[in-house]
Amino acid sequence: MYEKILRIFKQGCRQVQKHGRNVKKTSRKDGSQCSTVVTGQSSNPSCSQDKSDIQDTIPRSVHYTISHQTQNWLKAVLALRIAREYVSPVLDEFVQDMHQELVQKHGRNVSLNQIAQFRENGEVPSLLRAWINDVRSFHRTPPSTGAIRRITDVTKWPTREGAWEIARVFMAQGFRTGSENDSASFDVSAVFNYIYRCRTFEGHIEDINIARNILKARNMAMHSPMSEFTEPQLQTCLDVVDSLFNDETLKS
Repeated sequence: MYEKILRIFKQGCRQVQKHGRNVKKTSRKDGSQCSTVVTGQSSNPSCSQDKSDIQDTIPRSVHYTISHQTQNWLKAVLALRIAREYVSPVLDEFVQDMHQELVQKHGRNVSLNQIAQFRENGEVPSLLRAWINDVRSFHRTPPSTGAIRRITDVTKWPTREGAWEIARVFMAQGFRTGSENDSASFDVSAVFNYIYRCRTFEGHIEDINIARNILKARNMAMHSPMSEFTEPQLQTCLDVVDSLFNDETLKS
């Protein structure tokens, strides 16, 4: 399914005219084309009467111009979303398996008194220190204990909620997006930062640089001032996502 959608993006998409809207296709001086959607004012009489005082300030129509470059950008963003959905089942299983291994190794027995001390003055109980040391050893660029405390609730690690609390350590700033205990609530940046930064995930993907390249494509899209992509930029993004689909280790 994902490969089929990607092929559609590469082939281009048709202009669709929706009922009730006037869609005009125009050409620019540089030869590129864009679509203009013209929408009119509300035809509700009561609405017009209620807003009669400001009616003169409202334009009779609003033009939304969707350039070819903006369409390219939208294709790239959708391709990145598909990439996140594609790896989500593998990531969900991996995150839970890592947590189970840590539970079996270190146990869950942290006293409420130790948790209270940790939250109050940062005194790390010996059990949690063992958890932190292991998690740091999995990280490509291990963060400090202080940094870990800022981005995750370490006291939840031994609990059933611990799997995705641990996962946040590998997500850079992406950890802020997640609100649930699965990958569906984390964005592209969070998911692929996890894959790239967690060294133990390398056994599940043939080329770890694919994750880094997807992050580069994501940053290029999110930091585009006008939300536009040239043809080469779009092709670069689609090729990177395509390489993810073709990763034999990830498929297995």
